[in-house]
Amino acid sequence: MSPFLFRILAAAFPLQWGGKYARLDKSPARWEFALLNGLLRLKHAMEQQRKGDLHQDYEESASARRLHQRFAAFSVSPRDPEKTTDNELPAIRLLWVSHPKDYDVLPLSVLGALRHVKNPIAAIDVVSPSPQEAEKALANQIPATTPVSYLHDNDVVSEDLREELTKELSSHGSWATQQLIKVLMALRHFPQPTLVIDSDTVLLRDKVWVDSDGRQLLYFRGYTNPRYQHYLRSWGICDADDVRSFVTHHMLFQPEILRTAMVETFASTEAPALVEAIISSARQLGFPEFSMDYELYGNVLWSQRPRNYFLDKYSNIGLARPRDFASLEAVLAKLRQQGRYNSASFHLPNR
Repeated sequence: MSPFLFRILAAAFPLQWGGKYARLDKSPARWEFALLNGLLRLKHAMEQQRKGDLHQDYEESASARRLHQRFAAFSVSPRDPEKTTDNELPAIRLLWVSHPKDYDVLPLSVLGALRHVKNPIAAIDVVSPSPQEAEKALANQIPATTPVSYLHDNDVVSEDLREELTKELSSHGSWATQQLIKVLMALRHFPQPTLVIDSDTVLLRDKVWVDSDGRQLLYFRGYTNPRYQHYLRSWGICDADDVRSFVTHHMLFQPEILRTAMVETFASTEAPALVEAIISSARQLGFPEFSMDYELYGNVLWSQRPRNYFLDKYSNIGLARPRDFASLEAVLAKLRQQGRYNSASFHLPNR
C-alpha cells in the first residue's frame, strides 16, 4: 500500500489528528481506534521491512503511542456539575500567576471563573511582577465581597532564588518561577483547596471542582512531553504515566495531597530546597523542561489517590488572541452558545 493511500486513509479517521474529538459532543468509536491501529501497524511493518530493521516493536513506536494517548483522552465522558447547593460544597481559592503580556485576557479569565466555578469562592490571589498593573486590569471585575490579594513574585519566591533560576536555566527561569509560585501559594492556605488557572485561559462551562467528599475534578490531555517524564523519574516518581499528561491550563490543588507529594519527592516544601532540586536535575539531564506543578501533582493523584478524583473530558480549544477586548468577548459569547468546549486559551503568536 502506497504512502499516499495511507495518508488518505489517515485523513478519513479524525482520531489520527484529534481536533474533532476535542469537542464535548464528539468522541471516537472503538472500531475506529481498532481499524486505524491496524492500518498503522501494517504501515509500521512495511517501513521496517523496507529498512531491513525488524527489531522495533509496533507497540513501542511513536505512532502507536500517540494513537493510544489520543483515544484515552478523547474517550473520557464529559461531566456535568452535580445538582447541589453551594452550601454543600467546600469553598476554594482561585489563583492566577500572571505576566503583563496576559493582562488583556486576565479580566475575562477571572470573570469566567467567577461565573462557572460552582464551589464557593473563599478568596482570590493574583501574583505577578507588577501587582499594581494587575489590580488596575481587574478593577471592578471582582465582587467587593470576595477578598482579593495582589502579590509580587518576590513575595512568594525571593529575588535571589529567581536570579539563581534565571542564571542556571536561562530562558526557562521565569517559567520555573511561575511553577514554584503555584505550588507554594497552593500550600500557603491550608486546608483550603486552590484552583490555579492560566491567565490566557477562560472557563466556558459550570463545574464543581471539588465535592463534599473531597474528590476533585481532574483533566488530562492526549499527548505527553517525554522530557517532563524524565524529570519526574529523576525525582523518584517511577510510575509516571506516559499515556496521560496532566499539564492542562488549570489544576485544582488539594494542599494535603500536594504537601505529601512534595515532601515524599523533595523532602521539603521550602523554596530553596525545591530550587536546588530543579537545578540539580537540569544539570544532570541537560535541559530545563519540566513540570513540578501540574504534571507532578496529577501523576501522584492519578496513581496513588484514585478515590480523590473524578475525571472530566479535557475539552480546551486553543485560539489566536484577538487584538481587542470586544473581539475577545465576542469569541467567548459564541463559544458559550455553541457549548462544545470546557475552556478556551488565547495564545500569543510566540506561545
